[in-house]
Amino acid sequence: MEKTYSYRTTGQFEKIRRGYKRHCGPTAITNLILTLRPELNAEDVFRHVVRIGSRHMIYWNMDLFHRFGGTSDFLTGAFIRMCLNEFGLYDWQVRFRGLVSPRKVKAAFSRGSILLVSLHFHPKYKNHHVLCYGGVMDRGVPSLVIADGWKADKTLIPFNKLGFAIFFEVSPRA
Repeated sequence: MEKTYSYRTTGQFEKIRRGYKRHCGPTAITNLILTLRPELNAEDVFRHVVRIGSRHMIYWNMDLFHRFGGTSDFLTGAFIRMCLNEFGLYDWQVRFRGLVSPRKVKAAFSRGSILLVSLHFHPKYKNHHVLCYGGVMDRGVPSLVIADGWKADKTLIPFNKLGFAIFFEVSPRA
């Protein structure tokens, strides 16, 4: 059976409660949870993910001078791990893999992993968290297949356009 990937957007969750700011991290984690547990209700998962992040001061629902707010990159791995455990996904592990490179990404996909990528200074996304489900060749250019949280469908982002990006690998436990 083919896996169904989640492509929920930040806009869908803004409608739950006005005032969500810089919530790409919780949206990416919600897409991860919904990919692994598609029977769950998206809004309930998102609210719970936000509560976990807020309670542990990993996610701040604010945008102060376009610099402070959102999800802490330093604590993203712990945030993902807490959310996986909270939703009973104990057979998945989280590892920080550092800077995105084609070699590291290919190795991660060969292990059946899903990636949470943190983009920095990207021309389109600026500083933004996305979920990455795989890689493809798009018109001869290696690209990542992502849930960018802006569009309710897959988006392709070429490797050569990533800029500075780090990633966390979410993989099945061996």
